[in-house]
Amino acid sequence: MHSISDPTHVRFTGPLARHASGLVEELALLGYATTSATNQVQLAAHLSRWLASEGLAEQDLTGPVIERFLAARRSSHTHHHSLQALATVLCYLRRQGVVPAAVVTEPSSQPMWCWPVTADG
Repeated sequence: MHSISDPTHVRFTGPLARHASGLVEELALLGYATTSATNQVQLAAHLSRWLASEGLAEQDLTGPVIERFLAARRSSHTHHHSLQALATVLCYLRRQGVVPAAVVTEPSSQPMWCWPVTADG
């Protein structure tokens, strides 16, 4: 199997598909290398396909649903299966207003930060 080296060529279906091009643009603004951006878009595409297979929509992406996805991903993938790996995708979707804000129930030693991304830094 060959890898896709261009994030704009990732096959993206499901409820998050309409956000694919915006995510690609955001990753470029954040300075992601092409391979890293492709990995992030592939992760988002997997999340979108998983949501569709579960009969869920983008607004259903709450903490417990995200954990279910990550558990499913861990069972079939050896990489990019943690909340940290999904952080950039979730932050982008939260800024778009399509995914509920994260609810922090206890302090974490590694906080997940979402910051505004602009073309000028």
